[in-house]
Amino acid sequence: MAPPRDHGPADAGPELLPLRPAVGISLKAVLEGIVDAVLAEHRSRQRPDVAVSIDAAVRVPATAVAGLSDLLAPLLAAACEAASAAVRLREVVITAVETPAALEIEVADSGAGHSPGTADLTGRLAPLAGRLGGDLTACDCPEGGTAITLRLPHRRTGSLAA
Repeated sequence: MAPPRDHGPADAGPELLPLRPAVGISLKAVLEGIVDAVLAEHRSRQRPDVAVSIDAAVRVPATAVAGLSDLLAPLLAAACEAASAAVRLREVVITAVETPAALEIEVADSGAGHSPGTADLTGRLAPLAGRLGGDLTACDCPEGGTAITLRLPHRRTGSLAA
């Protein structure tokens, strides 16, 4: 039996006031599919449960889905692994915001912060982000953990397929 699709409180509610007409596929729906697959793998390895929240009221071109999935799945898997090592709060928060210049997707975890593994991961995934026309940045969160942000300028979002 499949686990419930409740990924946290940010999972509910309508998409309000989109910056552009609703064209393309809901990024939140894409992320939910990635989260389901990553959490199933995480649980199969008997890792501690991790709460995942998604705040992504934007749409992406259908051509972007494969490339974004290839990039975001390993980011999310690493964030879940880092969060599962936390002593108290085991949480991953995925946030997407669309500005006039770019689409930014952040994956933040409640783990210990930057590690050599973070640098290795961002280094491995940077070429893929570049093929999508964007870049990756990583930073420590003030509350602990790491945030990795994928920034995709709008001029390239029409050709996000990897």
